[in-house]
Amino acid sequence: SFALVVQSGMVFTCARLFVEIGAFIKLRWDYPETPRAYKVPGGWPGVVIVTLPKICVLCALIYTADPLSWEAALVVNALCLLVF
Repeated sequence: SFALVVQSGMVFTCARLFVEIGAFIKLRWDYPETPRAYKVPGGWPGVVIVTLPKICVLCALIYTADPLSWEAALVVNALCLLVF
């Protein structure tokens, strides 16, 4: 159904955003003084203020997703891993 397609897309988007947040924290931790086009001000408290609400919303979206959308997302991810 259309709801399953939308929720599967939401699960993929949430997974991508978790990877982006992880990369943001890892780069901020390993290379704090690297010049960047954009930098979150406030040091680590700024990082927490920016990422914590986003993580909470992503967890809530994933928690409310239909279990069938999880299965569809896992199948597509497994196929992508096999192809690449």
